[in-house]
Amino acid sequence: MRIALFALSCASIAVVLVPAQAQETAVDVNFCGAATRGALTEDVETGLRLTRFRGMLHSNTGAEHPLHGASGHCWVLTNFDPATGKHSESDGYCVAIDKDGDTLVMTSSRKADGMATYDLQRGTGKWAGVQGKGTANPVSISKPTASGTYEICTRIQGNYQAAE
Repeated sequence: MRIALFALSCASIAVVLVPAQAQETAVDVNFCGAATRGALTEDVETGLRLTRFRGMLHSNTGAEHPLHGASGHCWVLTNFDPATGKHSESDGYCVAIDKDGDTLVMTSSRKADGMATYDLQRGTGKWAGVQGKGTANPVSISKPTASGTYEICTRIQGNYQAAE
């Protein structure tokens, strides 16, 4: 699950969710929140860092969008070089819980170039049977207020289809 995601790569997701025979709906949301991270392992060659991101989705097209106001929770494992701090790739899982309590689970991957991709895995309620993919880019990342923390916004754009 590549992604310093909803942490470093959680800055913009272009989501395209597509199950069979359903009406396509546009997505344009910002996913903003706080992240905490820590080193899991470090050695002279490589390291791993686990980041937990929690935030909220806000629709740029109006409050009627089903993801507007959803909470988001992500766990991202990032490979990095301890000597330079440079990230190589990340993998993560994210769970969005909408205002009706329905959940949407996706995996994410982020390459060294910063581009993140997302795959929808499963969901409940209105998200049951949804499938799709997307891409993401950070919109803004704050300066850390404390070691191992930061705030970030990701813009998620694309289309999805819900199973009928």
